[in-house]
Amino acid sequence: MRKPRILIIEDDRDNMGLMRFMMEREGYEVSGAPNRADGMTAIEGAVPDLLILDVMMEEPDDGLRM
Repeated sequence: MRKPRILIIEDDRDNMGLMRFMMEREGYEVSGAPNRADGMTAIEGAVPDLLILDVMMEEPDDGLRM
C-alpha cells in the first residue's frame, strides 16, 4: 500500500519545514514548493492526495489563483 501524498505550497521556509516534519512523522509522503509556479509544476508531475496551500505568497492572491 502506498503512502498518501501531500503537497505543501508555502513560501515561509519555517512553516514548510514544520508542516513537512509533522506530516512525515505521521507516515505521509510529503513534497513542497515555495511558490505558485513551482506548485503548479509539482501538481502536473504527480497529483497529490492532499494539497496544503498558503493563500498569500508573493502576490496577495497567488494561493487563490491555483
